[in-house]
Parts: sequence; C-alpha cells; structure tokens
Amino acid sequence: MGFKTKKTIFIFIWISIIYFQKINILANNTVLNNLDYRFSIYAWGAGISGKTQSGKSFDVSFKEVLDNIRFTYMGSFAVMKDDWSLIADLIYLNMDQKSSSTIYLPVENNQRILKISDKIKLDTSGTVINLLFDKNLLIYRIIKLNYILGTRFLDLDSKLQIKLNSIIGNYKIKDKLSTSVLDAVVGIQGKVIFNEQWSLPYYFDLGTGQSKNTSQFVAGITSSYEKFSIDLLYRSIKWKFKSKELLKNIEFKGPMLGFIYKFD
Repeated sequence: MGFKTKKTIFIFIWISIIYFQKINILANNTVLNNLDYRFSIYAWGAGISGKTQSGKSFDVSFKEVLDNIRFTYMGSFAVMKDDWSLIADLIYLNMDQKSSSTIYLPVENNQRILKISDKIKLDTSGTVINLLFDKNLLIYRIIKLNYILGTRFLDLDSKLQIKLNSIIGNYKIKDKLSTSVLDAVVGIQGKVIFNEQWSLPYYFDLGTGQSKNTSQFVAGITSSYEKFSIDLLYRSIKWKFKSKELLKNIEFKGPMLGFIYKFD
C-alpha cells in the first residue's frame, strides 16, 4: 500500500468520523426512539472493464472473476429515522489469476530447440466504500424521491509476477499497479411503489474529487415482506481517472441479487 493510498484512507476515515458526529448531533436533537436499521447482503454478478492511459483495453467477464476469486464481501448497513438515513456500503474483492505455458524456439539454423516455460501470477484486490446521507425530497402518489450526499472511496491493487525458465537462465519480472481515489457524490434515489409488496427502486449519482468523475446507477425490482425484502437489480459503478493515474477508466457492472433484513 503506497503513500497515496494511505493518505486517501486517512482522509476518508476523518470524513467518516466527522460525518457520523454530524448525524449524531442531528439524532440528539430529535427523539432517539423509533430508529430503524437495515442490513443488506448481496451477490453481484459484475464484470470489470476499462482502459489504461496508454490506450490498452481490458474486459474481465463475471465468469472469469468467479473462476479466480479468493474472497469477496458485498453488503451495506443503514440507520434510518423519519425521512433521513445514513448508509454505509462496502464491496471487497480479492482475485488470484495464474497461467503457465511452454514454447519451443528453433535456434542454430534449426539444429537445436530451445524450450522456454513461463508462469504468470496476477493478484488483484479492490475495495469500494460508499458513505451516504439520504433525505426525502418528495412523495407524490406512487413515486418516492430522495436526494443523496456523500463520499465514494476506491482502492485497487494489482501485483504481476512473471517467471521465465530456460536452459540459458531463469528470469523473474515483477510489477505493481495501484490506484486510490476519494470523491464527493450527489444524486437521487427512490422507488415507484405499486403496493405493499412490489416496487421499482432506482438510484443515480455523480461525483468528482481525486478522480475526474465517478457515477453509479442502480435499478430493478423489490419484493417486500414484514421483516425483509429481496432485490433483483442491475448495478453499474464507473470512474474516469486523471492522467497521473495508470488507469484511464474502469467500470464494474452486472446483475445483483440482494437480501435486506430490517430491525429496530
């Protein structure tokens, strides 16, 4: 973890502390009963695509992510009171990709064959944290609309290791890519309510800060019950980076299945 990553995490922690203090002051100025809580855990079938500053594109399908995943966690926690809520959303992903191959090269006018074998290992870890304040803007018939203020933190680390073995020698190549950005975001979220059980949730935000810009879009359908609900959604999170970063842009997108438990 480089100096920039540590600095960004430090800034994010301080913003989080100040943010929670402000919400605590708001809560202390109101009646503290009737607080509601919501815990969500979800499976996100996300693929990863993007482009480096040099113009090289990459596209990793969800199947490739699933085949190489070592550990992942995706969930959120919300504290709600009256018409406002505080939401913390976490995505963590750790992948380990390995491949090996062997090639045979003719040398000395095809009199000899040189055997070269290689082993490639790529370790990738990524963390996305959304810390959001949500307040109701309007309720009109079946439409509920809230506004969103908050921060989004992204930390990506990739370590590449290549080993080449042949009779003329063994070689090892190592490289590391690290990107860490913190952005402020604003947006809207809400739902179209058909009845007590069925609704269509939606979410959209835009932001900027250490990245050029970032955005998130979520939409789908929710089936609600007394203590829990089930979401079937499509989610996309994008970043466009400044020229000093190794990446030009990156996007996580795909269908998502969520389970939300409500308690007080």
